[in-house]
Amino acid sequence: MFSGIKKLINKSQPEQLHGVRLYFSEDGVIVAALFANLSGIYFEQPNAQFIPREVDAVKLGEAFKEAFENFAINDVNLRDQKKRDWPAFQASGLKTLKEFELSHRVASCFSLNSSNSIVRASVVHPKHADIEISVSFNPLLPAAKIGEDLILLSQLAQAS
Repeated sequence: MFSGIKKLINKSQPEQLHGVRLYFSEDGVIVAALFANLSGIYFEQPNAQFIPREVDAVKLGEAFKEAFENFAINDVNLRDQKKRDWPAFQASGLKTLKEFELSHRVASCFSLNSSNSIVRASVVHPKHADIEISVSFNPLLPAAKIGEDLILLSQLAQAS
């Protein structure tokens, strides 16, 4: 009896595209796994991971893959959350939100299809807000390749 109810509950939850946020700065990269609520709003999971700037491609790729796999649906009332509780801000160790927002460039990484087999990582162009720089990849690629693509994306966004 309960297995039938479980199946109905699982079918009623929307299929959600997985996502990860990356925050690049001169000091390193913050990797934040995401939740999505039942309204389809994405928000960061607690305990975003900080990787120092000397990060190699393998370590960044592994952190991305772990965050991507940790994506989950979590129906939380976001009205109760304060901006200071922002996991990426807390992982940065900075004292003010303004300092964090000025020193970090966000890369949004989201699946492009319901099978979550293609991810598009994009960064807004620093001088033209209506243009994005992006790279697409399969999240099952080796961690080194994913890390190389993400590092290159960051470098291209800074050079623009």
